[in-house]
Amino acid sequence: MSFHEVNVRDRSNSVPSLGVEGEVASMNLCFQRSFVPVPYAEALRTMQCHVESMRKNPFGVPERIWFTSHPPVYAYGPRTDLAQLMPLEHGNIPLYAVPRGGTLTFHGPGQRMVYLMLSLKKRHLTLRALIETCERWILETFAAFGICGRLKPPHRGIWTEAGKMASLGLFVQGGVTSYGFALNVHDDLSAFQSIHPCGLLDPMTSMESCIGPLTLDEVDCVLQKLCPFD
Repeated sequence: MSFHEVNVRDRSNSVPSLGVEGEVASMNLCFQRSFVPVPYAEALRTMQCHVESMRKNPFGVPERIWFTSHPPVYAYGPRTDLAQLMPLEHGNIPLYAVPRGGTLTFHGPGQRMVYLMLSLKKRHLTLRALIETCERWILETFAAFGICGRLKPPHRGIWTEAGKMASLGLFVQGGVTSYGFALNVHDDLSAFQSIHPCGLLDPMTSMESCIGPLTLDEVDCVLQKLCPFD
């Protein structure tokens, strides 16, 4: 899988319909949207390839924000308690070790993954500032759908009264970020019951369970409209 370029357009209007794989470019930031779940290993290769290109040519390769989803997969960061992995090793859901922050979590269809390939150097941002900006972005997105989200320091992510609805985990290489955050839109939450998501005992919830039927496309439109990095 590779990214493709389209002409720069004015984002003051609504987000366009882009088909199965689409991209909108705005100045030096491009939005990629995938409406078919992308295999996790393929997504990681695609993301890493773009990050390497940005590092080699920081002023010639645009930053990128990728809205996607995956077939069912468990992914765990370096701080994960390995004892949590033992029950999953012989299951039907693939298990991946990843370098991003956070511990063990689940990704699957109906969950919106937002991968951030951004230059901290060009934006004069610290990683902490980037994470806090993402949390505000998620809170504003939830608010647009009438969902009251909240932070739960010192943990990262967004909670509602019903449980955790968004998780964050980023990685930085040479001043360029990868990975990002996940929003539970209308995904099957049962897979979370086999683990302690992000190392916590908190229940997971979804946007759809709070407000009723909701599509990923609807969420994408609001995410892009409210994006603080454009």
